[in-house]
Amino acid sequence: MGGTNIYNPLSEVFKLKSKKQRKLRVFLLTDGSVGSPDKVVQIIKDHCKEDGQAKVFTFGIGSGCSKYLVEEAAKAGNGTCSLVNDNQMSELKQKVVSSLKKASEPCYINC
Repeated sequence: MGGTNIYNPLSEVFKLKSKKQRKLRVFLLTDGSVGSPDKVVQIIKDHCKEDGQAKVFTFGIGSGCSKYLVEEAAKAGNGTCSLVNDNQMSELKQKVVSSLKKASEPCYINC
């Protein structure tokens, strides 16, 4: 049925980044398919340059999530991805906390 519309909310979040001129950390959680995954990956790539000002951390939850989207969005967003299978839900909290720690670490640029 086309999946969840993640593109529009991401677009709004990235607009906030450009207005505020602050570092932005986005946590994207999905448990299903997403409409136009390549378009979602591209908007992330467009806004997450190597300067570390914006990063996207992704979580795919359950067997129905788009592994492609979770992995490619994290790569494009210079973040990390975590996949949690249906039988591993108890690990979700640990993975979220780990990503939060990584998101708060300083970024090394042009090293």
